[in-house]
Amino acid sequence: MPKLKDAGLDSINFSIHSLEKFSFLKLQNHKMNIKDGSTWAQNCIDLAVSNVINAEKLLNTKINCVVGDEFSSAEDILLFCTKNNIKLRLLNDLSLGERSLQTINFILKKSEANLIGHEVTLISSSHRLDYQLNEKYIFGVKCIRNFYLKSLCDGCQIRKEGKCYEGFYGIRLEGNPLKVRLCLYRNGSPFVQKLNDFFKSRQYRELKKDTEDVRQYLLKDDIIEEQKTNLKK
Repeated sequence: MPKLKDAGLDSINFSIHSLEKFSFLKLQNHKMNIKDGSTWAQNCIDLAVSNVINAEKLLNTKINCVVGDEFSSAEDILLFCTKNNIKLRLLNDLSLGERSLQTINFILKKSEANLIGHEVTLISSSHRLDYQLNEKYIFGVKCIRNFYLKSLCDGCQIRKEGKCYEGFYGIRLEGNPLKVRLCLYRNGSPFVQKLNDFFKSRQYRELKKDTEDVRQYLLKDDIIEEQKTNLKK
């Protein structure tokens, strides 16, 4: 960790979805006998916890936890993060749809968390709700709002069938050589493009135009008065 910090790293995210060895083993889908599997899972959990604790001493550290249809795993991680004052973001499992959201709602109600704010990412379906526990600890819940890229999403059969749970979330880089992924569900162009091809694409032009439109809007001198007028309507 010190070498990473010296190299310029200032923050790090960990993906941890369970602190209970049998749930962890189930999530990893490892086919081991109970004895060997539980030992391996506990070692993995202990190592992950140690890495998080050590990272928090040097870097801005956050845990991302995907919530399935059982509340205990996410609840354990929430308690761990609260105790150690480590940033946390709960994410719904897109493959489980409403069941995952119900689990998150159950955890929020059980913990008596209070909604204190939200953050919307422009030109993205990303939306985060911020909750507070005990008037001290603050954690986030990732949400998805209806946002689609016209040049990518119009006419999409997955969207028509109501099976697109993410919309347009943003740009993901993957592979070597680098490729740009614009859709979680589909492969091939224009959903996945070579990096050089992306900068010549309709999707890039649309994103560039939307970004400039948002920038100009945010620079408007009368933006506050405009919002006041909208609230009065």
